[in-house]
Amino acid sequence: MLVVSYDSGSSGYCPAIWANDKIHAIVGLERRVTLVTSPASDLASDENVKVIKVPSISLRDFRLEYSIARSNFQASLLLTLFWPVALILGSVFDLAFKLSVGSLSSGRYSWALLATPVLMVLRITDPTAQVFATGGASSGPVSAVMASAFSERRPVVEFQDPFIGKMMELSPRASRAMLWLERFIVRHSNKVVFVTRQAALDAQARNRSLSQRIEHIYPGSRTFAPNDLSAEESELGTGFIEIFHMGTLYGSRNLDFCFKALDSLYSRRLDLKGRVLVINMGSVLLTTLPEYLLRGDFQDLERRPREAAVRRAHLADILLLVQHTDERSAETIPYKTYDYLNLNKPVLALGNSPELRQLVEQAGGFFAQNSDVRAIEEGLEKAIDLSLRDVSIRSVGPRFNLSEQISLALNI
Repeated sequence: MLVVSYDSGSSGYCPAIWANDKIHAIVGLERRVTLVTSPASDLASDENVKVIKVPSISLRDFRLEYSIARSNFQASLLLTLFWPVALILGSVFDLAFKLSVGSLSSGRYSWALLATPVLMVLRITDPTAQVFATGGASSGPVSAVMASAFSERRPVVEFQDPFIGKMMELSPRASRAMLWLERFIVRHSNKVVFVTRQAALDAQARNRSLSQRIEHIYPGSRTFAPNDLSAEESELGTGFIEIFHMGTLYGSRNLDFCFKALDSLYSRRLDLKGRVLVINMGSVLLTTLPEYLLRGDFQDLERRPREAAVRRAHLADILLLVQHTDERSAETIPYKTYDYLNLNKPVLALGNSPELRQLVEQAGGFFAQNSDVRAIEEGLEKAIDLSLRDVSIRSVGPRFNLSEQISLALNI
């Protein structure tokens, strides 16, 4: 299996965690993996996975890759010797890209200029290998498709986020380029997988003649052994009803409405005042953080590696999921949702996605419109009362096993 993912390895970066989970599942299906990724990855080759790191030509992107590689003590001599190429060709590429499209991009498209020939060589040396592009920047799918142009085995492409999202601020030129690029990827892929039904439907509408190649598959996520999950003792002692959020809060993904709802709930339920603690483990990139810290019912814990964060989440009473209040939340499902579902704990999701509502409620959790204080208050009360009764949640929906879902995507 040739896995193409610009992002991989980093323990605190969602696209990289996503790619790591997929590689873990593929290895578990007894497939040998050759991973083509960027120098920013901190993964190293082992007996199951061969890692090939390819730099970007873009000066902007290579500078970031090299900086991360140095911080991981993985900046090889060969990577250092690439600096003149990035300084000369990379500057030209960045300028040409900005002039032609109208803006720079986070798609890391210059990476495809070197990743594509590397993939072509790998395809020639192992023509039976299946190509799977996933996790992170869209340069991965572009490379996979271009390298397979003359091969009978087309790649499977998976998009973690919509390729063209409703909230993307694109110039007319950039919009036309993205539409063309999406159609190019779909046309030359065996299958294009989106991880929400809405994103798949939107892509099918944009590519009607190729819609049969587009589908949605909920991904699932890696599970951790129960004995590992319960190994860590609570840092907070007993007596609190812990509402736990794992991840970064920023912009309109914040706790403002949640705290308004809690304050309203405290005024009605005096038995809850002083018993609830909202915990965030991650980063809080909000100007309102000082106000949060003044509250007696909020605690900010530093970011931890994903497995440690999941262990801590297992100790909580209620798992909190917070989405942005704008339209991007209607077409995405946060990856931590599947970590939450794996823990069999009550989930309270604040969002505006009908799909997310269905997933959470079928798993025995609760959903509230993320800008509706009254609805959030109602969801909080239901989740807290369920926790106080110590009643097991009742799931009526499917559980998403990572290995089964990746098998479905890859037709294994």
